[in-house]
Amino acid sequence: MRNISHLLLALAGVYLFLFNTGCGEDGTGDGTALPPEIELQSGAGIVDGNTDLPFGDPFTVRLGLDDGDALLRSLAITRDGVNVPSGDLAFDGGITSNNPLLITGGNTSGVVYTITITPSNPSVGANTYLFTVTDENNQFASVGLTINYTNAGDPTAVLEDDPGFVFADQTLTTLNSTFDVKLTLDDNGTNDIDTLRIFEDGLLLDAANIDFFNETFDATNPLPLVESEGMGVTFEIRITPTSTSAGTRTYTFEVEDDRGATGSVSINITFEGTSLDSTLMGILFNQAGDDGFGGLDLDNGVGMGSEDPDAEIQDEGIDTDIVVANNWRRQISAANNAILREVNTAALPDGFSFATVTTQEQIVGAYDSGDTPDGDDTFCNCTDEVFNEEVSDVSVGDLFAVFRNDRYYLIEIVEVNNVVDDPMTSENENNFDNYVINIKY
Repeated sequence: MRNISHLLLALAGVYLFLFNTGCGEDGTGDGTALPPEIELQSGAGIVDGNTDLPFGDPFTVRLGLDDGDALLRSLAITRDGVNVPSGDLAFDGGITSNNPLLITGGNTSGVVYTITITPSNPSVGANTYLFTVTDENNQFASVGLTINYTNAGDPTAVLEDDPGFVFADQTLTTLNSTFDVKLTLDDNGTNDIDTLRIFEDGLLLDAANIDFFNETFDATNPLPLVESEGMGVTFEIRITPTSTSAGTRTYTFEVEDDRGATGSVSINITFEGTSLDSTLMGILFNQAGDDGFGGLDLDNGVGMGSEDPDAEIQDEGIDTDIVVANNWRRQISAANNAILREVNTAALPDGFSFATVTTQEQIVGAYDSGDTPDGDDTFCNCTDEVFNEEVSDVSVGDLFAVFRNDRYYLIEIVEVNNVVDDPMTSENENNFDNYVINIKY
């Protein structure tokens, strides 16, 4: 009996030991500390679950935080595993936006935060946000949602159909050195537009060839857009082509938003030559001849006096110190504010000649690349009493370009005729010497 009693007492002791060590006063019942809790709360204007939003739109969440076995310490917010910049966060109640946010004071036992998130670098499609609260024991809890950003469309560039502005493919004469466009840029509900580029035949056009008229800023290319223009803007732009020679050039206006998406519009500008107004012939006589000699009206080929206001060119007359048979100077100059240039065919397209000229632009090109006459016009005993003019010596085949009153002329010397009145004495008493001249304008 004594042995049985001892055995019962031993079993009772083991039971009491197991009972006393298997139960605790705190925790989860299995010896693990309680973690904090976090939930997405609902409300008017509050996002509490997966949501579709227009690209880049801000959204607001309300987070309810409660402690577990330890006080709350911090809140962290990530997007696709990366901490959201604190500048993207705005906490209600004047709380300074930090990420992670240190939880202090009475909030360590539990708090509700209302937070507006304005993403600075969203992606089209799914953006997963995770909200994580951590306590003093490094226990944590998380809740998340996905914002699906839909792309409303890439930015666009549109040329407006407005009088005086080019909005579609167009043909211009090569005398036109500029054209104007009215360009509207639109973000189409996506990110702000931030850059405009202008191309000519695929190459960035030099900023010197671009004028944003009615604007206060100087042109640059690319042109950065300021914040006030980021949602859309209309510019009136004057384009100066790098060349207006005959041919077609493509101008592209490209807009880019701050996520790198682009939109563009292009136009083809075809430059064609302007037809000649007239082709004619005239005779310019020696200035030392009769009244009405020495000048030539290039508009109609009519000879006239060297001082006549309708003359564009004049002969320089004779040098009386030279024997009569050779005293005709064979020099011409511009008259009445006209400008004379010797055509430099080496600076023009191969094959350039008077016969090949069919447009006014070719004459302008010949004038622009021409040389200033360098004939000798020093003081002499000459019938033309104006010295140190720009005068040119003249030979058959010479080409000259003349500019006066917005008109350009091309002249070709066909004949240089030294007329001798008396073959027995070689005297040239009437000075009928002359140039036969072909004229185009």
